[in-house]
This record gives sequence, structure tokens and C-alpha cells, in this order.
Amino acid sequence: RRDAGAYVLYFGRLDWFQKGLDTLLQAFAELVRRYPELKLKVAGRGKDGERLANYARELGIAANVEMVGPVAPEERNRLLAEASLLMMPSRFEGFGMVAAEAMAAGVPVVGTAVDSLPEVVDPPHGGILVEPGDWRELAVAAAQLIEDPSRRAALGSSARASAARFRWDNVAEQHLRFLETIRSETVGEAS
Repeated sequence: RRDAGAYVLYFGRLDWFQKGLDTLLQAFAELVRRYPELKLKVAGRGKDGERLANYARELGIAANVEMVGPVAPEERNRLLAEASLLMMPSRFEGFGMVAAEAMAAGVPVVGTAVDSLPEVVDPPHGGILVEPGDWRELAVAAAQLIEDPSRRAALGSSARASAARFRWDNVAEQHLRFLETIRSETVGEAS
């Protein structure tokens, strides 16, 4: 059972450009104007942690931003269990493991439609995706879920179901079917 808290979560490498940390803070500043008590927890490590903290001060939202730093798996699980949503404003992304982990924990993702994220998030099942770099749309998408707890809960449930695609047994089964298809096509060609 999830117990969504009064914070949004960013979890990942602190890389200003790739991870869209400027977009994250601009969107979050807009959210704080609407919801002054809202908190953003930033978990992870990277070269741009100080830059992020400085920009939060510059935007006047430092009191709403908690720099958690690197976390152990137990702490990651707690952060996910208590988050209202995960923000993932990447400009480019590999697989999007953090999105899959959040979804598996029943946390909706508000992120960007880049690289593999549309496949991983599988909107509208796992979350809401916007164009990269568009902090206004990111803020609007997050506000929709903050303002509507029942929609957020429904999206969290569908996110969990959608993330089941990435369970190891399901991935292994898909891989086995793929290999069997290749084998049958190869055997058919040899005949």
C-alpha cells in the first residue's frame, strides 16, 4: 500500500543539461507559487548538485527543495513509497530505469517525451509526458495530479500494472519468445 506524501520527487543523476534540472526547478517554482507548502526531494549524486541548490535559492524556492543526496536501496524505496509523483524532465535518456522503478512502486511519472521514456512510461498508463524543456507544461501536468488525488491514485495503480512488463520473469519470457521466433524462421529458411 502506498502512502503518498506531500512532496514530489526527482531521483537520478544531477546532470544539469541531460536531466533537465533547470526545467525541473522552473516548473517546481511555478508549483510553489500555487502550493506554497509543496516540497521537492532531490535524490541522487552528480556534478551539478551545487548548481541546482544555487538555482533553487535564485528562484526563491530553496526552503521547498530538499537535497537528499545519494541513497541506499531501502531509502530509495521509502522515498518512492511516500512521493506524490516523480518528475523526470530529461532532455535525453537511456532506458529510464528510474521511471520503471517509480511506476512499479505505484508512483505516477511526470516527465518528457524523449528517447525511451514514452515506451517505458506508456502514457496514459504510467504518467504524463510533455515536450523536453517546456517547464510550463511540466508544471501544468504535475499540478493536474497534485490537484486530483483520485486521478493520481488511479494513475499510480495503472503505472504499477504497466511496470509489470519490466519484471525479470516477464522480460525473460519475452526474450525466449523472440529467440524461438528467430529459430523457427531460421529453420524454415533451411528447409
